[in-house]
Amino acid sequence: MSVPEYSCKRVDHPIEINGDLAKPEWQGVDDVSLVIVDTGGPPDQPTTVRMLYDDSYLYFAFHAVDNDIWSTFRRRDEMLSEQEVVEMFIDPFGLGKVYFEFNISPHNVIFDAVILNRMIPPDGPRDITGLTQWDCEGLKTAVTVVGELDTRRAVSQYWDAEAAVPFRELVPPNCPPNPADEWRLNLFRIDRGADKDEYQAWSPTGRVDYHMPWHFGKLRFQ
Repeated sequence: MSVPEYSCKRVDHPIEINGDLAKPEWQGVDDVSLVIVDTGGPPDQPTTVRMLYDDSYLYFAFHAVDNDIWSTFRRRDEMLSEQEVVEMFIDPFGLGKVYFEFNISPHNVIFDAVILNRMIPPDGPRDITGLTQWDCEGLKTAVTVVGELDTRRAVSQYWDAEAAVPFRELVPPNCPPNPADEWRLNLFRIDRGADKDEYQAWSPTGRVDYHMPWHFGKLRFQ
């Protein structure tokens, strides 16, 4: 099965997580474009993601075009995916049975969980458990909104989400990863507009279901 691959570059110093994607560390970093999760087609409101790492963190920078930016959730581990969100699913061991889910809302509210996935590929029924009592100690996130938040009017431009996920919390085979180490990972966005919802993914799954780890892309550390 062919899945997308990303070569993740290393930076030699920590990145300040403040939601500013114009800072020097992100300039010139390759990005990936999310597509519609079931069809692989282009979304109406595009999303791009860039990634970097250092000795301690795996960094993400989401840029989400959005004319109507909103979310009513305010507490950690609420069901953020019912509204607008960007998401990272990270599998350091690449086995597809245990992985980490991170969601970030436009209000910078966090959902984080360890996922136990018992689904049998390729078409097995959903059989997952999310351990939401786990909190990722040291997780850093920030959001910048350009537009009007929560007005439910199509007048906004975009929102950016930046995250630093600490390697030590992911218990990877190597901490930090060695050059040429390969993890499995997928990146998602849910955009809930007035007229329709868009479910986006880096590596499309063929149906509107994000918990299909055999479709995760490959993250290769440089």
